[in-house]
Amino acid sequence: SVLMQGWTGVSLRSSSDANGHWQIVGEMDTSDAPILCLDWSPNGKCMAIGRSDASVSVHESQKIYDNFFVPQAELWRKGGAPVNTIAFGVQGKFLAVGGGDWTVAIYRAKGDGAWLLCHETK
Repeated sequence: SVLMQGWTGVSLRSSSDANGHWQIVGEMDTSDAPILCLDWSPNGKCMAIGRSDASVSVHESQKIYDNFFVPQAELWRKGGAPVNTIAFGVQGKFLAVGGGDWTVAIYRAKGDGAWLLCHETK
């Protein structure tokens, strides 16, 4: 079992050792923009990443190719504000994205790996 997880600006690491010995399980190389936040879907199948360049990428955790996560979907916030917070809904069908412009965007999973913007509020 995984006891802890962590990330640097580009590496996702996990540990099943109580002493915290880390093992790199994947690296993000799709952007030079630092990762500001991430969240795992409730079922653990997807991970959403928010970056300083207003981008959000959703990754399928089982699709690791040569130690790199391949994005399932990429979203861009209007206005270019950094993504400061991100959270999946309890069933994993919605994704809330908050940014430095005080705007929260709600996306809905379409079922084919794509996400649809369904609401935005300040």
